[in-house]
Amino acid sequence: MMMGAEAGQKVIRMERVTPSAEEMKKLNEPMEMPDGKMCRMAIQPEKQWVIVIEKKDASGSSQSTQKAPVAEKDGKRVIPVPVPVK
Repeated sequence: MMMGAEAGQKVIRMERVTPSAEEMKKLNEPMEMPDGKMCRMAIQPEKQWVIVIEKKDASGSSQSTQKAPVAEKDGKRVIPVPVPVK
């Protein structure tokens, strides 16, 4: 997962939030990857990074939101990655 802002865009808000029960369920259930294999998160996520980016140009302005799961491992916060389901 790639997160970031392009030239001319501005990060206007970045926060760590607790996902809703529905989002938490989706984060913790097995998911199908583009190659057709089933994967799940290596570490159970507990929060999400929410980054709001604003872009302004001649035609106006717009905002986009990006989310990434966050977990805790050995006292450190990490972004978990999917691993194959065994």
